[in-house]
Formats: sequence, structure tokens, C-alpha cells
Amino acid sequence: MDRPLTSHDVTHDGPTEPVALDSRRYDQVAKAAAAGIMSHRQVDSAVVEISGTSGNLVFHLWCTLLPEDDPSDTIAHISAGLLSNVEKILGEAFATHDLNFTVTPPA
Repeated sequence: MDRPLTSHDVTHDGPTEPVALDSRRYDQVAKAAAAGIMSHRQVDSAVVEISGTSGNLVFHLWCTLLPEDDPSDTIAHISAGLLSNVEKILGEAFATHDLNFTVTPPA
């Protein structure tokens, strides 16, 4: 027999907890990816954001490089190596990559 809900009853309208857990996990992985990018001597700053939902993730990167050397190798390493490693960690491929590289002007 159904009884009326009281203030002690908890109802769930959908999968709110798994989405929140995914969001926190994406944030943690993004912070780790940014820290990894920052370990390159040619990188001045890096911000990584992972957005979207499982199955439709987007990788955003804003990276500023120092003008010391040709940035091609660093950009290639970040573009190929880092992205594939992050996809392995998350267990899924990104639907889109939004990579933004800027080189600071020489002093």
C-alpha cells in the first residue's frame, strides 16, 4: 500500500549523483593535465577544462608558451601525447578538442 511522502523520505528524479561525480572527476583530471603541461620548460601557463557529458566530452586548453625555442615539438607533444593519455585515464575519447596556443612576445 502506498503511503504519502514525508519530510524524511528522499526522492530522486534522475542520476544527479553520478553526473556530479563525473564532473568532479573531470575537474580533477583537468587540473592534473594542466600541471603536466606546466612541467614543460617552454610553457608559461596552461588552463585545461573538460566539459560535456560522458560520450560527448570536450577538451579545452588555453596554453601560453615562452618564445625561447620553436614551439612545434611542445605543441605536438601536448596535442598528441597528452590528449591520448587523458582519454586513457577517463576511459573514453573526446568528441572535440579545443586547443589554443599563444606564444608570448620576446622580451
